[in-house]
Amino acid sequence: MSIKTMSTKPLGYAELITNSERVRRKNSFIKFLFVFPAAFIAYIIHGGIGPLLQSWFINLEFLIPMFQTALFLHFLGKANILKGFDKFVSIFNGDAWQKNKVLQYIPANVANSWIPFFVNLMIFMAMMIGFQIGLSIFSKMGFIQSFLEKWNILYPNAGSAPIYAFWKNSVIVPIALSFLSVVSNWLFLDKLNEIK
Repeated sequence: MSIKTMSTKPLGYAELITNSERVRRKNSFIKFLFVFPAAFIAYIIHGGIGPLLQSWFINLEFLIPMFQTALFLHFLGKANILKGFDKFVSIFNGDAWQKNKVLQYIPANVANSWIPFFVNLMIFMAMMIGFQIGLSIFSKMGFIQSFLEKWNILYPNAGSAPIYAFWKNSVIVPIALSFLSVVSNWLFLDKLNEIK
């Protein structure tokens, strides 16, 4: 099997961005079960409800990657966490990698679509920077902090860190994970699954 026969149709401009948004919108309720707990835990860790004991801090800090991993597998399996887990496990199947020359497929795939891939990457990075700047400005708005403090949702003098942490884990992380899952599938996982 030559590298040429392993390559797929050329990637379209902003196709990965569009596909990641489509994947991210599937099964919103299931996605919510992974996103909200991670965002709320990040809010607590950053002092949203007050100071934490060190033991609580360590335990809660450990939970965030667990929810985010589950969300990534959900995206990787295109709204099916079990399929995502199977795809992830297939990465470690050494026989499939050697026998089917998947490692040759990755550079061939990028070489056939390197300009659109670069454009997709630049759009994604611009989106992430824009979201981070926007969320940072939003979190530091005094009236938002005072509103949350008034309703006893934010611990007095906690600052903007809990608000930023909550929205970062609600918005930025899911977008990043969905994009990463779509790129992984496009680069090699869909092909690995097809060849197996």
